[in-house]
Amino acid sequence: IAGHKDVEGSEVVDRKVKLVAKGKARLSPRNKLPTALREQLPHSIPALKQDHNKKLKKLWKDKWSILSHFPHLSTINPTLPSNTW
Repeated sequence: IAGHKDVEGSEVVDRKVKLVAKGKARLSPRNKLPTALREQLPHSIPALKQDHNKKLKKLWKDKWSILSHFPHLSTINPTLPSNTW
């Protein structure tokens, strides 16, 4: 946020917040948090679906690239496999 640009310690806090958001650090000791927040929060359904689709697409690309007709078809359409499956 531009308003925090010259605030002392802002960069340190930004780095810590990013680590917390990635699940690599905690800002508060577990015993100081409310009981409901002491355990891992559930994942969102859209985020789970997005992750699943990303993995599925990578698997499909890997399988597609080892097919015997891949070299020929990829010269016709290098974007295969299509995003619209």
